Amino acid sequence: MKVEQLDLKDREEFARIVNILLAENCIYQYAKIKQFEKKERNADYVFINDHWDCFEEYLRFAGWLLYKERSSYMGMIYLVNEREDCACRYRLTKLETQLLLILRNYYEEKMLELDASLTIRISVNELLRLLVDVFAMVNARPPMQQVHAALQSLQKLNIIQKYAQGEEDLIWVLPYITCVLTPKRVEEILMKIRNEEGEEDDEAEADAADQLAVLRENDSEL
Repeated sequence: MKVEQLDLKDREEFARIVNILLAENCIYQYAKIKQFEKKERNADYVFINDHWDCFEEYLRFAGWLLYKERSSYMGMIYLVNEREDCACRYRLTKLETQLLLILRNYYEEKMLELDASLTIRISVNELLRLLVDVFAMVNARPPMQQVHAALQSLQKLNIIQKYAQGEEDLIWVLPYITCVLTPKRVEEILMKIRNEEGEEDDEAEADAADQLAVLRENDSEL
């Protein structure tokens, strides 16, 4: 394999970054930072870009396809598993699914309005207003403990980044959300939610067309 042609130092770096890719499913061109006014180049992104053939060959052997997205305000490299029997899927709770759908719709709307260089942010209060008053997915605001837990799950999946500005809780919606939920998948999930309206259901499956993948705890490292 092409990775065997790398020197020892680069092979160690290769192994480290492959494990990050498998764990997070996405690496951004710029480091995610709290001060969004500046952009810091992500060294891992640069390394993958410089050794693209090595990563692509190695990951394809394990059933993963490597993609690069250049159209967003912040470029990203992400994985898609081509195996239908892939066990690396994440099961979202119903609240996580609802918030994900709202954030995906919000992201799409703002991308049409904003300059591509700007970040897309939303406050937690505005997100809950959309959940209850605009989309009416629930009758009342869920407990904040559940909301924060749901947002924490989405952050672990590289979909959002939470931060505080003064006393206000804000969310930076990250470009990977467009890979997790395509417009077609959004319609499918919305239809399922409408069909289940009025029923109590603790969990709603959102496998995001095999694209939302995380390492199982017992997966071995490279």
